[in-house]
Amino acid sequence: MAFTEKQKLLREARWLQHVSDGTVYAHTPLMDGNPQVVEVTAEEAFPDEFPKSAPKSKVQKPKKEDAPVGFAGLADVGDDSQ
Repeated sequence: MAFTEKQKLLREARWLQHVSDGTVYAHTPLMDGNPQVVEVTAEEAFPDEFPKSAPKSKVQKPKKEDAPVGFAGLADVGDDSQ
């Protein structure tokens, strides 16, 4: 995943988040000593700037009994022993 310049700058900085109200602050030594703030990653601080890619759905192969009539398989071609 390639990051934009803005995302790179956000990731390099340190961020603090207030525990009770969720406000995000830039890291400073004075704020770092406050027990009401915790250090968070840029992805946690700014989730809108780092959108998560949607999980890709797996393509399911049809089951053998779901195959259309007349397509029973190559092994049955030319088998007239029934």
